[in-house]
Amino acid sequence: MTGFEVVSLVVGIVGVLAGSFAIPAFVLMWSQSTEEHKQRYRQLWARLGQKMYRGWVYFSCAALVATGVAKVVEFVTSSDPITRLDIFLLLVNLMSLAVFSGVSLVLFVHFQLMDKRNRALSKVTAP
Repeated sequence: MTGFEVVSLVVGIVGVLAGSFAIPAFVLMWSQSTEEHKQRYRQLWARLGQKMYRGWVYFSCAALVATGVAKVVEFVTSSDPITRLDIFLLLVNLMSLAVFSGVSLVLFVHFQLMDKRNRALSKVTAP
């Protein structure tokens, strides 16, 4: 067995064991918890989901912009003769870089405005 197969096997066994104990334990805990605890649990998962979504958006935007920059740098530093196709691909790369950068900027500003609005709402609704 290769190292990858061993790791896959260990992860599978741990997943089966954790699932066989964690799922019944969660169901038991959920059935015995109060509505206040259930609401706090839902809010926790909502916050975690939002943070994971934002992290994925930030990572995706950074990866797309970095890829576009790498393609432009690769074109500029290339010593191959330039053809019409190369120029077309450079223009497409520049256009996609501009679009991804613009969308990333819009998303970052949108997230900041959402946070600012939520902070203002929480100050108003706080006792």
